[in-house]
Amino acid sequence: MLFIRSVILVIISFWGSAPGQWTDAAGPDIKTIAVTVDHPALEDGPEEMSLRQVFEGGASSYFFLEVESVLCADHICKVVPVRLFWDNYGRYKRYELEPGVELEKGEGLPFEKEDYEQLDRILANEESALRELSYADITQTKVHGEVDAMSGATALILSDQESIEGATWTCFTLWHWVHGEMKNKIREAYALTLEQRQLREMLDSKEEEMKLFAYESLAYREDLEEDTEWALLAQAPRLTLEEARIICTAQAKWPLDFRVQLSQSLLTNPAEAVRLISLETIDKNEQEEEFKPLLFDHLETISSLPEADKVLNILGRYGPLMSTEVDAMQEILKEKDLLITRRLFYFLQNQKLSASQQSVMDDFYRQNSHYL
Repeated sequence: MLFIRSVILVIISFWGSAPGQWTDAAGPDIKTIAVTVDHPALEDGPEEMSLRQVFEGGASSYFFLEVESVLCADHICKVVPVRLFWDNYGRYKRYELEPGVELEKGEGLPFEKEDYEQLDRILANEESALRELSYADITQTKVHGEVDAMSGATALILSDQESIEGATWTCFTLWHWVHGEMKNKIREAYALTLEQRQLREMLDSKEEEMKLFAYESLAYREDLEEDTEWALLAQAPRLTLEEARIICTAQAKWPLDFRVQLSQSLLTNPAEAVRLISLETIDKNEQEEEFKPLLFDHLETISSLPEADKVLNILGRYGPLMSTEVDAMQEILKEKDLLITRRLFYFLQNQKLSASQQSVMDDFYRQNSHYL
């Protein structure tokens, strides 16, 4: 159950300058999807709700969800239904109220036109300060500096752009519905309506949000088409860090031969952070020998100590090196930055070395002992 202080009256929102608009919730072009979502004001945990997906011309167009204007358990608040709308990517579009329904703010005052417009702006702001507030912040404090004579609550100040005075609880409730778990539910639902061909086309979009969505959607797929695999291999050398995280997280469900190719392609990315993420993913592959050749190849091109350290840690778990592999590493001793060669020197010290290989190590030590 939800408990709010009697001094905090509840409000809710209506869409901009179009009072009375109310979209049909059923029809041949509307699909109802059962989703389970949480909200910071749901004391009893996640609830099952009916998300509606609207199709136009056979294609998904937008989503909407009917919620209560405020989550209020002790019946002090005026609670009315509000419909929240998102585009296919889970981005807020607008909100609606039933014709004749009004939202209220402090002391039972109805929303004015400016309040409805302000609520729309608040809900559109993904980075709102409401993100950082908790249920307790809203129900146990005042957020516009109002005096609470009954509780002596400490004031928590929000700007007029972040909330509507007397309606903060409504703003909080609706904002967290808009920008909470529902966004990912919408993106997942939209992805299911698309073929891999359509997702591949999105990979070349200039809109970063669309590209991220395509990578997320492909990450859910276990059976990638051959053209999709080629597209990902082509994109890997220029992935952003966020895109690389998505793809690397998904690799576990894909075939081993493709994972090896993808890792090899990711290791050519100019961003060190992307290469490190790829190495961390390889590190989780339980010593699969297929990755060993590409790690040796990468070691020859490395100019970063963190990368060299990660590669050597992985190689160390494959067991003793073959003699030819020791020879290859000793060639790198002659070429790399001192920090990298020092790390490599100590790695090779733990390997079984031939007499000639030990001689190389001794020479390196004599020349660089003051750095080792």
